Amino acid sequence: MKQKIKFISFIVAFCFVIIEISSRYVVRSENLMYAIFNNTTDMWLTIWQNKPNNRGELYSPVYEWHEKLGWVLKSNLDRFEFSDGVYYSSANDGIRTNKNIKLEKDTSKYRIAVIGDSYTEGSEVSNDFTWANFLELNDPDRLEVLNFGVGGYGHGQCLIRLQNDVLKYKPDMVILGFVNCDVERNTVAFRDFAQPRFEFRNDQILLTDSIIQPVDFYKKNWPLKSMALMNLAVHNEEWKNWEYQYYLTELLAVEMNKVSKENGIKFVLAFLPTPNELVDDYPVKN
Repeated sequence: MKQKIKFISFIVAFCFVIIEISSRYVVRSENLMYAIFNNTTDMWLTIWQNKPNNRGELYSPVYEWHEKLGWVLKSNLDRFEFSDGVYYSSANDGIRTNKNIKLEKDTSKYRIAVIGDSYTEGSEVSNDFTWANFLELNDPDRLEVLNFGVGGYGHGQCLIRLQNDVLKYKPDMVILGFVNCDVERNTVAFRDFAQPRFEFRNDQILLTDSIIQPVDFYKKNWPLKSMALMNLAVHNEEWKNWEYQYYLTELLAVEMNKVSKENGIKFVLAFLPTPNELVDDYPVKN
């Protein structure tokens, strides 16, 4: 009898070890997590909580917590070395620039504000190599381009950024740098970190997550990754389908256009292709 109990205990312990090892592999793989649990707030929160050596920090040293936007680019950076050979400088309100930016615009120049994610911020290059800077270089005597891009942003954050930060600079034009992956970001309240989320009801968009808590609020130590996955499986929210994601994205873009027009600003949507989209046969949805 004792031998049987020992054998059963060994089998149970062995199975538990296999499950735990497998769970540690799954929880650290975004591709596997996405395939199993799809694009949900709880899935992204679980990934963030279980990153190796996670100290509950924002995912980039150039960002800081913001109660409405989740995170913003730090203001007044002076050639901060983000990575080898990549330097960040910024002005007030986290505008990525090498220059001092005045709130009152130079009336002899056409002021353009660009908003968007890391493709607009230019997260892998220094200031001089962002597309916003190249746009200004087309006619530096008559153009002034303010780069409000922030890595990881969805269009809900871009809308709030437009309302809270961009409008006070009274730009003549606002350009939204549209990247396809932003569409999925628009339906979750956590991805790279906690973020505001909009939902649509009766063809209107409503802000459902208006206050973002400090970083420590979202920390949770899961010593057993199998328990983290079990908790996710039990509490995972319903996945928002593709039709919902695209419709919400459309409404957010319409709202940004409306806000811009109400303030006498021209709104432009600029499609920024990712590397895998730069092929001849990539299907484009009209």
